[in-house]
Amino acid sequence: METLAEYLGRLMRQQNLTPKALAKRCGLTDSYIIRIRNGSADNLTVETIVKLANGLEINPHELFARAAGIPASDGLPIDALLLLDVMQQVAADPPSFGAVRLLMNFTPDERQTLVAYLTANNRPEGKPESAD
Repeated sequence: METLAEYLGRLMRQQNLTPKALAKRCGLTDSYIIRIRNGSADNLTVETIVKLANGLEINPHELFARAAGIPASDGLPIDALLLLDVMQQVAADPPSFGAVRLLMNFTPDERQTLVAYLTANNRPEGKPESAD
């Protein structure tokens, strides 16, 4: 699978974009674009990934997936603003952050199984657990 750097380079070639042209489109510096393409830019922010996606005219989910090292799924597009909101909520809540860290140790299949279980057993908000 392509890394974020390889993916960015391929998209730039396909769109015939120089680092300077992409930088102008997305409001970043051309030197930063070059560092991303070389794989030497660390810890890209959500805002940076969204700016790059907008500059490349692609769904931000594609870049989020590449940055995370997972294949992007065309069937499940993610709203970047919703993702940012959820990330902020998780970061502000230590138990949620810990749960996400544990979840990331699972295999993709295990995560899918757990999400299916949680979805099936989810109670509507505000509804207390019944005491059977």
